[in-house]
Amino acid sequence: MLKKSSIQNAVIQWYDKGAGPCLLLLHGFTESHRCWLPAADVLAGQYRVLVPDLPGSGGSGLLPGDSADLPATAGSIWEWLSALNITDCVVVGHSMGGYVALEMLVQAPERLKGIGLFHSHPFGDDAAKKANRDRTIELIEKRGSKDFLHGFIPNLFAPANREPLAATIALLEAQAAEQSVTAYIAQTRAMRDREARLELLVAHALPKLVVLGRHDPILPVTAGLSFAAQLNNCQLEVLESAGHMGMYESPAQTAEILAEFCNFATS
Repeated sequence: MLKKSSIQNAVIQWYDKGAGPCLLLLHGFTESHRCWLPAADVLAGQYRVLVPDLPGSGGSGLLPGDSADLPATAGSIWEWLSALNITDCVVVGHSMGGYVALEMLVQAPERLKGIGLFHSHPFGDDAAKKANRDRTIELIEKRGSKDFLHGFIPNLFAPANREPLAATIALLEAQAAEQSVTAYIAQTRAMRDREARLELLVAHALPKLVVLGRHDPILPVTAGLSFAAQLNNCQLEVLESAGHMGMYESPAQTAEILAEFCNFATS
């Protein structure tokens, strides 16, 4: 069921299904809660699955000042969960959603039963990546988001999956085009300016999940394996046929992995 409320004078929309321990699923850049729906519907048999639209995405508004700042986003999510009388949760974030999950860990580690990075990582942007973010902002400001999305979204998928999943990719492009230019710029700036969180993740003993795509063009599997090897209490999974969009490229395996992790983290 889709629901809406207001937190910090900003509208938040979320999908809410099931009962039991809370599993919070956070989407990535250019996405909304819809990317997690197949997995959420499977997992709702055991958990209360909450899937919010992050600020500026889907049905959620940007934070005050047209911001998508990651620490502020994490704070708004904790405030929203408190309003729902949810004291703790397992959180799994895809790509940009993983960055938000890490900020949630910064702010309230005692409220997390487990944290998952799904095609995501705890590194900050280096100089080259920051420059690329700035070019993205300039492109979107000058030409809007349509050209950017048409090139960006298909390349998130493994090459072998692009033709079989062409209809899915076209749908994702259409859905992503609904998001405002202002929101895309705010989210890109937020990712550019985020802090590295590897030391934080290494220091915490809570259960961790790292899911990598063998053909991920955004997070090379070698880089993912390198940081995952530094983590204790970590479940590491590699989706052999996936790029950066495992929830679409390997949906059944994704649901199985999330269920296994949640069972461990909440036991």
